[in-house]
Amino acid sequence: MARFFRLMVVLALLIFGSPFYIAAQTASGQPGGSVLTAAGAPAALSDFESEVVRLVNLERKQNDASCPNLALHPTLRQVAYAHSKDMADRNFFDHTNPDGEGPDDRVNKTNYKWERLAENIAAGYETPQAVVEGWMNSAGHRRNILNCAYLDTGVGYYFRVESEWGHYWTQLFGRQPGTRPEPEPEPEPGVNEAAFLPLMLR
Repeated sequence: MARFFRLMVVLALLIFGSPFYIAAQTASGQPGGSVLTAAGAPAALSDFESEVVRLVNLERKQNDASCPNLALHPTLRQVAYAHSKDMADRNFFDHTNPDGEGPDDRVNKTNYKWERLAENIAAGYETPQAVVEGWMNSAGHRRNILNCAYLDTGVGYYFRVESEWGHYWTQLFGRQPGTRPEPEPEPEPGVNEAAFLPLMLR
C-alpha cells in the first residue's frame, strides 16, 4: 500500500525564484558500471539518459516537424548529472540546492554561455519512458521540451536506494548566443520565469 501511494503523481509547477527498460543499477547510480570522470559524471551517457534524449527529440518532431533535435552538450550533461546526484546524496528535491544555487548559478560556473536556459527535474520515476511521459503531461515541463528555441540539452540520472525517492532526473535545455535559427522573441529576456519546474512522485 505504501508503494502504491509513493507512485501517485503530484505535479508542482513552481516559478523561478521559488523553487526503456529496467537495467541493473550499481553503486555509481547508473545502469551498468560506468567509470566516473574527474568531474564526477560517467564518461558516457547511461542507457537511461540516452533514451530520455531520444524520447524528448521524438516528442519535438511529433509536435513540429521543423523543430531541431536537441544536441547533447557535454557541459550541460555534467551539470545535470551533478544536480541529480546532489539531490540523491543530500536528500532534497528542488532546483535550488541547500547552498542556495539554482540552475543558472550551476551553469554559470562552467564555460557554457547561454542566452536561454531551462531545467526540468523529476524524482521517483523508474524509467525514461515514465519520466518523459510525466513531463509531457505537465504543461510547464511540456513547454520546455517542445520549445524549439532550445538547441542543446544535458540529461543526468542518478539512483540512490537510501534516498527518499530513489530515482532522480535532471534535464537542462540551453541555447548559446548567436546560434541559428533565430527564435521567436520571448516576453522577457534571459531565464524564462516558468522554466525551472520540478515533477515528483508521492
